[in-house]
Amino acid sequence: MKEKLLVLLNAKNAEKTALATRADGVDTAEELRNINAQIRSIANEIETINELIKIADESEKREKEREKLVLVAQNRETGAASEEYRAIAKVILKRDVTPEERALVTVADNGAILPEEFVNQLQLLRKGFPSLKKYCHVIPITGKTGKMPFATIGTNKLSKLVSGSPIPEGEKATEEIKYSIDDYGKIIPVENSLTDDEVVGLIQNVITPEFAEASVLTENDEILAIITANADAVSGATSYEDVEAAMNGVLPSLRSGLVTIINLSTYVYLKGLKDGELRPLNLITTLADGTEIFNGRPIIVMDDADVAPTTPGDMIFYVTNLWALVKFFDRKGYEIGSSKEVLFNYNQTAIRVLERFDIQKLDDRACKKIEFTKPA
Repeated sequence: MKEKLLVLLNAKNAEKTALATRADGVDTAEELRNINAQIRSIANEIETINELIKIADESEKREKEREKLVLVAQNRETGAASEEYRAIAKVILKRDVTPEERALVTVADNGAILPEEFVNQLQLLRKGFPSLKKYCHVIPITGKTGKMPFATIGTNKLSKLVSGSPIPEGEKATEEIKYSIDDYGKIIPVENSLTDDEVVGLIQNVITPEFAEASVLTENDEILAIITANADAVSGATSYEDVEAAMNGVLPSLRSGLVTIINLSTYVYLKGLKDGELRPLNLITTLADGTEIFNGRPIIVMDDADVAPTTPGDMIFYVTNLWALVKFFDRKGYEIGSSKEVLFNYNQTAIRVLERFDIQKLDDRACKKIEFTKPA
């Protein structure tokens, strides 16, 4: 988030400078007052952004310390080459392997299943990116296609049984969803002259972090597509209080799983709000585990490009119960494979890493979109 905050900070500073330049050439006192009011507003935003950058620095430092402790606990140093990685490096580069090395590699389809060490490292790196997947209903599956029944929350009641009377038939409270797993992957070119150890380092230091980021962002795109396609727009909203009202109006059976999704500009707006005596409203609080909370529910900050308002510059909120809305069919395991033919003319081997999943919609009763112009 720090990089995005720095970009936003530069944009706000440029906007403030442009307004100051305009102020030098105004003709009326009223126009000057308006410009000065805009400059004060931007100055408050800049102050908020600088505070958020400091918080991001501290959070980044804590995360690095935590990662170091986790790696030590797993009895390995960062960059250490495991036997599993070395065996996989030989397999994907089509080099000779010993029977012992072959036994370390699980082969599936046209590639090798990456070891648990890779998965653990990947999950550790994924925590550095805002992931929507963990709020969804994740269903591990093994096949490529299938169907699965789901209960609709808030429609189920037990019938009172009377001796000698037939059991009353209830309303249908389940819905069957079909899924079809898709492959999502990333291809990385590798020089054929690399040694086995160099390929091991490439997997650990390049492929793993790149795939971690790409994996989260791809999953987020698919989940956001369902959210935006099914969100009911709340009309007449003018402030964050309308967002709170929309959250409070969600069915009680769906309220416990609510999350709020916003973009970085909206986050800066919320963090910078003050009362009449210029005291921070502290609308966003942070739990001990780092989860940020708005109106009692988790709030997730995405990039402005990923969560964009209909009208540029507006504040944008999605309030939804992702567990009820999104069914995430997850085919466990990451597969790595290679091809020398694809990049033959470049004397390179194409390494491909895959994950497999499908996302389907179920219950959209708690999915709302609130958008409004930022108050002056």
